[in-house]
Amino acid sequence: MRYLIFLLSIFFTSCSIFQDTYTIDSHVLYEVKAGEHDYKPKQAFGGILNRFKTSDIDALEYSVWFDSSSIYTHPESDDQIDWNKGGGWSFDLLTNHNNSVMWAWRWTPELQAFEISAYAHISKERFLFEPPYLIVAPEEKFFVTIKEYEPKTWRVTLRDSEDTIYKEVKFSTQGKRARRIEPWFGGNNPSPHDGRMYQKIEIKKH
Repeated sequence: MRYLIFLLSIFFTSCSIFQDTYTIDSHVLYEVKAGEHDYKPKQAFGGILNRFKTSDIDALEYSVWFDSSSIYTHPESDDQIDWNKGGGWSFDLLTNHNNSVMWAWRWTPELQAFEISAYAHISKERFLFEPPYLIVAPEEKFFVTIKEYEPKTWRVTLRDSEDTIYKEVKFSTQGKRARRIEPWFGGNNPSPHDGRMYQKIEIKKH
């Protein structure tokens, strides 16, 4: 019954979120509205019908930039130092909070720049990575690669025109299927205003 309710909720939600995609240089515009967490457009049915065998995946690659609309502040909350999720892999059918690996971002007023990091959930525990983080300005393109670097070790590589940083996390995905995680604003607080990012996403297979 739990799975049926979940699938029905995904179906009805999906019917209301499909929209035409807008692209620049093959990068798709993803937009979050004020007061919301979810970016649109979204995958049909949350990607649960388009999962990949872990053994077939070589890498998940992103080319990304933010425009100035993604600059935000949470003046009455500690959420300023929390991470927004850019995307990645989940190895659980229903939740991103079990075994998942992704990239994340936040606006840091002290730097007047975006910080880009890796982010993971391992056996339902949140895993945060220590600095250094990739530092990028509005309109600056950067690149993310998520891949199983060696058995049970997932590496998130962050790169811009000058720097390359990688973070690693260990957990077993043997025999599991992966679905692609959507962008999500938060943290706990929703987006304080409309925000835009541009992503080109490629799934490389063996």
